[in-house]
Amino acid sequence: MLILEFKGGLGNQMFQYAFYKNLLYHKKEVSCKITNTIGDRPFKLDHFPGVSFEKADDVKYDELKKKYVDRCFIEKVVDKISGGSGRYYYHENERKKFDKKLYKFDDIILSGYFQSEIYFRAVKEQVRKDLVFPYGEKKLQDIISSLTHDSVSIHIRRGDYLDDPHIYGDICTLRYYRDAIAYISNMMEARYIVLSDDIQWAEHNLHLPDAMYVEKDMFDDHDDWYDMCIMSRCHHNIIANSSFSWWGGWLNGHPDKIVIAPPYFDNRYKHRSLACDDWVTMKG
Repeated sequence: MLILEFKGGLGNQMFQYAFYKNLLYHKKEVSCKITNTIGDRPFKLDHFPGVSFEKADDVKYDELKKKYVDRCFIEKVVDKISGGSGRYYYHENERKKFDKKLYKFDDIILSGYFQSEIYFRAVKEQVRKDLVFPYGEKKLQDIISSLTHDSVSIHIRRGDYLDDPHIYGDICTLRYYRDAIAYISNMMEARYIVLSDDIQWAEHNLHLPDAMYVEKDMFDDHDDWYDMCIMSRCHHNIIANSSFSWWGGWLNGHPDKIVIAPPYFDNRYKHRSLACDDWVTMKG
């Protein structure tokens, strides 16, 4: 049986779950191991009432990890030269957009983020049904109810991204957001909904006096998924270079939506676009 690891933040967990559903579609025997039980990015897929999966057997998981660690010297050298992960444990090669070998494995741990619609395109309608947000509190529903056909979400991620500028810097720049806003504003009288981990920066730099700036203290019991939920219910989206933001745009169910995204999400993999085929990409 395959064992798929859940790790990372909510957006990455959603990619892993979507890939899990695709493995089932391809008749693979697969279970899931929750590896992020502590820290600042805990497991959060249980917020979605429609999400369900088979949990991995801990003994089997530990057994496969031990076999991977205990490989002989020659196996480790071969793995290093070939750039592979070896038997028992598969590490996603993030330089690739898709790896066909994934559907040939058995009895191996799959570890990665699998950040592309390609990994679950065959089951995307089922994924949409599973990843339906719960009701949440009334204040959240009041905001959602106020969203009209001209609503455009703008998601800005700063926070931890500022600590790794060589990885995430110079992608979603201020120019990126201003160009995206200009693109949308030339097409419609937009009502902007701004979501960010640095709302003060957004207010100071975007100069959108009529925008709604969503802040945590607007709610009685704010949770991260509130922001993604609001993004998904806006008619159009300007997203950041993050998996959390990606899902906000992807879960937007409006057939005539405009989603603006950067051409790549990580400076190490500029050849790899995460944008869907019908999205608009803009450089920062």
